[in-house]
Amino acid sequence: MSQTTFSLDYASKRSEVWRWYWKRWQEVLWKLHLLLFLVVAGVADTVATWAGQLPAMSLVIAALCGVVAIGFLPLYPLVMFKPKRRHLNINENGISTSIASKAASRNWSEVASVIADDGSVIFNMKNGNAFIVPARAFTSRREAEALLDFSRRAVSQQG
Repeated sequence: MSQTTFSLDYASKRSEVWRWYWKRWQEVLWKLHLLLFLVVAGVADTVATWAGQLPAMSLVIAALCGVVAIGFLPLYPLVMFKPKRRHLNINENGISTSIASKAASRNWSEVASVIADDGSVIFNMKNGNAFIVPARAFTSRREAEALLDFSRRAVSQQG
């Protein structure tokens, strides 16, 4: 029996990472941001109050600390972004990727979901990372749909 393999080469763009982050934020990350804001602001307010700040000033300090804390969260994927050409192999075992001399593999059990987004295929990993395969990586819409169907089946079989 032959093994199904998809082999793709593409370079990502920062705008694609930002778009993915924004959509994830709307779906679920806003909850994490809110929780982080409340915790950091609460700690900062307590520290400022203990330090003898006026109540109004301690609230301003708390709000600023909370905003700064959540401001760093979207920066992480943008800083870790790799604009170099990526090679991606997808088969029954999972996803293998390489950029220059760096390589990694992910089993299907590590994939939380596979979604289609405006011609792109996005592999959301359980650890919060993602592989964003832009529409331009595919030779045709049919190839993108075949990868999407194949990947969704592989993820569901892990369930």
